[in-house]
Amino acid sequence: MKLNEVLIAPLALITLNSNMIVAAIPTISLDLGVSVPYLLMYLVAAYLLINLIFLIPAGILGDYLGHKNASIVGHVIIIISSTLVFGSQSIEVVVASRIGAAIGGSILVPNLTAYIYSNASVGNHSNNRTMSMISAVVGVSVAAGPFLGGILTTTLGWASILYINAPFFILSMLVLIFAANKKKQKYEELPQNKEMSLRNRKFSILMLITTSAIIYGLLSFIPPILEQMYAGKATIIGAVTSTMAFCMAGSAFYVAKFTRANSNTKLLFTSFLLLIFLVLLFSLFHQSILYIVITCIGVGITAGIVFSISQTKVMEISILASRGRTAGITGALRYLGGIIGVAFVSLVLK
Repeated sequence: MKLNEVLIAPLALITLNSNMIVAAIPTISLDLGVSVPYLLMYLVAAYLLINLIFLIPAGILGDYLGHKNASIVGHVIIIISSTLVFGSQSIEVVVASRIGAAIGGSILVPNLTAYIYSNASVGNHSNNRTMSMISAVVGVSVAAGPFLGGILTTTLGWASILYINAPFFILSMLVLIFAANKKKQKYEELPQNKEMSLRNRKFSILMLITTSAIIYGLLSFIPPILEQMYAGKATIIGAVTSTMAFCMAGSAFYVAKFTRANSNTKLLFTSFLLLIFLVLLFSLFHQSILYIVITCIGVGITAGIVFSISQTKVMEISILASRGRTAGITGALRYLGGIIGVAFVSLVLK
């Protein structure tokens, strides 16, 4: 296994951290005597908001300190935050642990992404493969998070969700410190066709925001519909929505393994147009369970392709000196799109 593939693991753990807690919210509410809306605000919404706010500044910080050094700082903050619950499991400590994990994650994600991308083998295909692998692994984590959170809550208790990742982050930090490439990275030149690359980057940014809005919007919109059709059957709701995330991961793996950079622009635009078409059809036929499943599969496949390729195109125009900032921007764009999607669905469901 290549070192870069090992270093992708912490990015998956960050995603797991963000959504495993959702499965434990009802149990935490009962144990600590705190309302569910309060927990959703301070354990889930606050986590996402902190990431949105800190991702870009953290990336800029990494451009000055070095992406490897900033990644290590992010690891340390997450590890310390994860161990807070050993001393106390009061609501104040739980919130502090989540806020610390969010800050550490917002530092780790853009800088480790930039570090992995910069250490990929020379060539567009290798860089494309790296970003696609990141998208695929994160996609699996999105699907697996609530499921693993439920298992941990019922077997080890909800507090385990906060500390279970600590040993893995310690291990990945040691790998980063002692095994990662210590050679000084060269400052690359921008692509020769700078005008075309900048145009592709603008389109890619638009696609990132739109696709994120669609994904988060559907994940917020579909469960209430399924609840009306299959009241109380959470397994069906989870299975249908998880289908989308697994299809995203599968298509991202496909891009990583079997496509070439010179053919990806056409694949990107085709997938994005198909994604929009599927959403328009869904607005007409969403009362059908069959079409809901078809939509989840189709949207998952096309979104996985759009995410993996568009992120590569945003990154490829940047030089090493600004790569952390660029990685932070791509992460913030995903969160921004997600917030737009959820807000839109909230207005529709009122």
